Amino acid sequence: MIRYGIVIGGIDYTYAVPLPFKEQFVLDESLDNAVLNLKMINKAERFNMFSLVEITKNDGTTTITYNFIVAKDTLTEIIGTGLYDHELILIEETKLLEKKIVDTNTVTNVLAHDYLAGASNVFYTNSGNLEIIKNYINPIANGRSLIIYYPGSIFDIPDGLQITYSATTIVTKDGIEIYNQADNGTFVPTGARTSFTTTSANYVISYTLNVTVGFTAYSGAVSYSVYSISQEEPPQYYTITDVVNKLLAIMKTERVGSTLRFTFNSEQATKYSSVLAPEFAFTKSTLKECL
Repeated sequence: MIRYGIVIGGIDYTYAVPLPFKEQFVLDESLDNAVLNLKMINKAERFNMFSLVEITKNDGTTTITYNFIVAKDTLTEIIGTGLYDHELILIEETKLLEKKIVDTNTVTNVLAHDYLAGASNVFYTNSGNLEIIKNYINPIANGRSLIIYYPGSIFDIPDGLQITYSATTIVTKDGIEIYNQADNGTFVPTGARTSFTTTSANYVISYTLNVTVGFTAYSGAVSYSVYSISQEEPPQYYTITDVVNKLLAIMKTERVGSTLRFTFNSEQATKYSSVLAPEFAFTKSTLKECL
């Protein structure tokens, strides 16, 4: 046996409602509705439009609560008794969302600008007959170590007896020279020489080398332009839950410390918190239209 509880505007009227009453629950875009007849009660005024109606059903095991609002009240006086009948047409409380207007608003998930994702080898020009065996990557992230090499690690020196060499290594940062080293001797050194911790700037590293191997003279000159940039973190993308909560928050200006009139069902909020939102644009729409 199903037991009912019917509360209208906070007052229990279960005793006055003949059972069963008409209910209609739909699966399309139309709204659930119900018709309640309240018999012989002492309320002489009509129920206010949009009064909240709570209908509870309990089958002995499970309790289900349905929420409606009053859409229409037909009042009939029972002559000579001082009592009244009310026929209430109820509609699901989703109807309240049509009373709330959301101002013009757009929700967009912007693309992240990950400039480092396109990092590649530097394009360079070698003005000499020595082959280049090392390159730099451009751009690089701020805070990284920019390694400066000995010329012997930049150019491919032919095998043989090295008689003499001379070399220069120059580094500029945004056009200002920050490093200048000249070398000469009988054997070209290799490996890392020094390094700089990068900040946002354009670094130009220039190497020159003149070397005599046996009786043959070789030369090379190359410059690498490397930009150091900040790694932009991906933005916080909007999810469906974020969009719904945003709509509920901007629908009406709330006083400090007040609670929102509507809240997103916690089960659905969890479900949609991992679903990225497409672009939404709202122009003077009702809250129901937005949702």
